[in-house]
Amino acid sequence: MPVSNGPFRHRSKSVQRKVSIPPNWDVPAIFRQRMGDVAGHQRAMFADGHLLLVLHELPSTESPKRNLRLFWRAPEGTWNSDCFGNGISALQNHLSEYSKRVDQLDEMVSNACGADDYYLAVHAVAPLRRAAHNMHETLQNGREALVADRDLISCRNQAGTIERAADLVNEDAQHGLQYAIAKQVEQQATATHRLNMLAAFFFPVATFAAVFGMNLSHGMEQLLAPWLFWLVLAVGVAMGFIVQVFVSPRVRRGRRVDPFAHTNRDPTT
Repeated sequence: MPVSNGPFRHRSKSVQRKVSIPPNWDVPAIFRQRMGDVAGHQRAMFADGHLLLVLHELPSTESPKRNLRLFWRAPEGTWNSDCFGNGISALQNHLSEYSKRVDQLDEMVSNACGADDYYLAVHAVAPLRRAAHNMHETLQNGREALVADRDLISCRNQAGTIERAADLVNEDAQHGLQYAIAKQVEQQATATHRLNMLAAFFFPVATFAAVFGMNLSHGMEQLLAPWLFWLVLAVGVAMGFIVQVFVSPRVRRGRRVDPFAHTNRDPTT
């Protein structure tokens, strides 16, 4: 599945393919009247025993526009499509495309290594979730119009499975993204804390060095040399330890709480 070079990108412009009901389809005239100039949402039309499913192709993150696919069931039970030929297998192939894309995104989330990878997965699964949800509702509406069509029931159930799988992939990607961000914040806080500790430790030594390194005569240039130097250095290091203790945050130590201690839930399930 092609992905972007980075998490931030602009959607490219694309030409939306206009779809109209094939002229050789003997469908009720109201179906043709209800087909607009733009794709519109996914929907099911039912009239005089005819069922027309208006579904979307796989969505792309590069363009907000959607292309349509039409599936027509005649009153005698035969299926026709404008994309995958005739028979119920046409609708099944359409669903298989969605199922394969969900599997690709699931693998993408499993192989994600950082916040950028998780963001790309979230960005890619968002339009797929919406399309899968609307497709499931459309097939449910068709199922309610044709109660006895078992093939349609099977496709409706498969659409529900695809919608649920897309939701799970989105949840995994969202959790992974939140964890990656939290991990980066924690690492940054740790690095900042170490820098603060170094600054606190060497601050007294640097202060003494600045004071005694001034080009002023104070009478201590040769006093107790070189022991006075070592004494000042030792005092500076000792004060550095004292400042470090005050700067370092206190860690509360306590008993770890078992989240399952007061419930009957098995933590292994």
